[in-house]
Amino acid sequence: MKHIQSEYSCINFTDFMRHILPNNCTFVDIETTGFSSLSSHIYLIGCLKIENHKISANQFLAQKPEEESDILEAFLQYIQDTTSIITFNGTTFDLPFIENRCKALNICANLNTKSHLDIYKEVISMKSILQLTNYKQKTIETFLGIDREDIY
Repeated sequence: MKHIQSEYSCINFTDFMRHILPNNCTFVDIETTGFSSLSSHIYLIGCLKIENHKISANQFLAQKPEEESDILEAFLQYIQDTTSIITFNGTTFDLPFIENRCKALNICANLNTKSHLDIYKEVISMKSILQLTNYKQKTIETFLGIDREDIY
């Protein structure tokens, strides 16, 4: 297992953003080998926390399939003190996938003790106002003026 950690200063983090984001929150995204938690595995869990004017980015990478339990345990330890999880489509994919993989590997997850904000659900509830062509993450980012290039 590989753990990649980076910290960035966010001194200019506005009061406005402090009021929007839940206290003690962690952004979470997973990468998997497929869409079924019964036949696929998690190989990367990415997390981002904003604490004490710093952004902390952590990636838990399984370099081989048998390290999946290691990254799940490291992730669960990392979010132990987190009260809120923020995802994009995590209600229907990320969190159930994590829970199912934990169950398959006999790891106690208890993710239901955390509050959860799903950005996709929030945006889709404004569908009549936004009127985007679709509600994929890239489309929403473009609408917000966020431009990024992905290799994958």
